[in-house]
Amino acid sequence: MMWKKTNVIDCYGKNVFVDKCGFCNLRSIEIIAKNRNTSISNFQNYYMSDDASGLYYRIESKSLNFKQLLTLVLSKEIYEYSGNQNNGYWGYHLPNNVQKENVQKIAYGTIELRFMVDAYLFDTNNGFGSCTHHQEIVRINKESDIDKIEVWYQDNVKASSFKHVILADIKVNDELFLVSRGKVKVTKVYTFPNENGLVCDVVDSNGQTQRVNYTNHQLFYLPYSKTEDEFAPLNHSKNELVLSPYVVTSNTGLCNVHWQPISEAARYTVTAYRIVNRPGRKKVYHMRDYEVERNAHFIAIPDLIGDGIVFKVKAEDRLGKVIAESRCLSSGFETRDME
Repeated sequence: MMWKKTNVIDCYGKNVFVDKCGFCNLRSIEIIAKNRNTSISNFQNYYMSDDASGLYYRIESKSLNFKQLLTLVLSKEIYEYSGNQNNGYWGYHLPNNVQKENVQKIAYGTIELRFMVDAYLFDTNNGFGSCTHHQEIVRINKESDIDKIEVWYQDNVKASSFKHVILADIKVNDELFLVSRGKVKVTKVYTFPNENGLVCDVVDSNGQTQRVNYTNHQLFYLPYSKTEDEFAPLNHSKNELVLSPYVVTSNTGLCNVHWQPISEAARYTVTAYRIVNRPGRKKVYHMRDYEVERNAHFIAIPDLIGDGIVFKVKAEDRLGKVIAESRCLSSGFETRDME
């Protein structure tokens, strides 16, 4: 599933990405009609005309969805009750429907939408974490204006789907996502190392500059940007079942890698990688290629200590063409896609 631009109304109450504030929950959207003296945001106890009956009904009784209510407000055909009303709280004793002579049209000028969002302050090791509250107000002149307001959305998005920026790859003019600042642009890249451990300067949509050092774990690629998948070469496979690789490990750092022979193979290559999960760094460390002649279908690799070591087996013919290739495995028969 990919991120896609979606109309803001369709994302009411959902987790979205907004360039100005980042990954957030679209908590509420409020319609506000304004004149010089007052602002109206709760329209439920006002009235609208019903052409079929000739009566005027309380808006609350019509169960309008958001777009229907916005259309009504934009039409400026909203009325308030002008007849006699029993004492009590506003709305408690209003009739459900009334005649035309018992209502009067209310006057207002500008119409605004107020968006309330909760921007998550998270990192991928700590879920979504806490959040900060943001408010955005947009003036609406016609119904089609709201079709232009879009956010980025993906179904069932998780914090782990956001990829930390590889600090060594940052370049001037890169557009990234900095938690609490939203979309930012790189304006300067520092020579590293330096006294303050600085990596780069970024500027946000408000023109404010933030310095980023190598300990900052809240700098991510924009979720909708296309980034290189460093696991792609590890996940490539061909005729994997023909090889059926198998790994046995020991507590002394010795690893045995086995595979099935292929008659067309002229040589085999076993590649050892270490996978390191540290924000800001590349995850794949290419340790070594071990070339094995065609009559051997096993290799003993010594002195491999620590976690995160995986192996990949490849078979080539006399012309150097790959005829079989496995995904990665660390122990036993189970090969898997790395992510």
